[in-house]
Order: sequence, then C-alpha cells, then structure tokens
Amino acid sequence: ELRSSEEVRQQQFQADVLATASEQERTVNGRDAFAMISDLNPLSQNTAPIGYLWLIQQFQLQVLPHHQFSVVGSAAVTASANNIVWTSIQRQDGQYDQFVWNLTYAVEHEGMSLPILGTLFRHVLFPQDEFHRYLSADIASPTARRLRFLLGFLTGETVEAADVPHDVPLVDLLDPSIYVVGLGV
Repeated sequence: ELRSSEEVRQQQFQADVLATASEQERTVNGRDAFAMISDLNPLSQNTAPIGYLWLIQQFQLQVLPHHQFSVVGSAAVTASANNIVWTSIQRQDGQYDQFVWNLTYAVEHEGMSLPILGTLFRHVLFPQDEFHRYLSADIASPTARRLRFLLGFLTGETVEAADVPHDVPLVDLLDPSIYVVGLGV
C-alpha cells in the first residue's frame, strides 16, 4: 500500500509524541509525579490542584512538569519557580473535582501539553464515556474541537459527532503567540 509523504510524516510525528510521553513516564518512575511537581509549587499553602495538576494527581500520571500549572486558593496570585508559571485562582463555587472541567481548564488556561494529553488518553481509568459525551455535545466549542482532533491524532480513536456548521470559524490547534508554529510544517 502506498502512503503519501504527508501520511508518513503524520504517523512519524504521532509515534514521536507517544515515545516522548513514554520516555517521560520512565524518567520519573520510582517517584510519584504529582509529589515531584507539587514540591516545586511556591503557592502550595492552602491550595488545591486544578487543570493539568489535578489530572496528574487524579490519574496518577507519570509525566514531567508542564511549563504552567494552576491551583485554586484564597486569592488570585501568579508566581514563577523552576521555570514553571504557577497561577492560583480565587476559590468560588466551582467544579474543581470534575474531569471535563479540569481538562478544558488545562487546555484553555495552561496551554497544550501533548505528553500529558497523550498519557491521559491512553490511561486505563480514563473516563471515555464522559469525555465522548462532552466532545459530541459541544461540537462548535474551540476547546472540544482541539481535543477531538488530538484524541484522534494521538490515539487513532474517533468520536461520533455532528458536523461543525460552516459558519463556525476555524481554530488553531496551538496558539502561535505561545508556540513556534508555521504554515505547511
């Protein structure tokens, strides 16, 4: 079977991303990743993890730190330590312990972490039904569209969803103001 060079390039990139996630898992084995990352948190007093940090704790993901993490606390504060930006949002009535809320918060406010997402999507306890309901119900949401693409790209899994209406604008997968991206790369 002949494959286009674009298909070969995409498959190689997928393999590289998953290999990076696997390498990160091996790198921190022997020490709980959540504990390792939490040790770096300058805002740790009276805070609770949200976003990627919550996902890492909840699913016991063995990954290296992302460049940004968030917590919920008594005040809105931002600090930087060990090349990681830490953001504390002020505690309000919220869904801080719910999977979809934390996943969407992470992607929307902490940036894209392919190794964390790749590890999460392959996790045994990953709540697929809840995630698929979210992806199918919110077809026009930029975050849901990014996550739907990444689920397919990183795992080959597809989610049945209605077509996105033609009047819904395209969204960038990665924010070009944060990540080095280019056309046709």
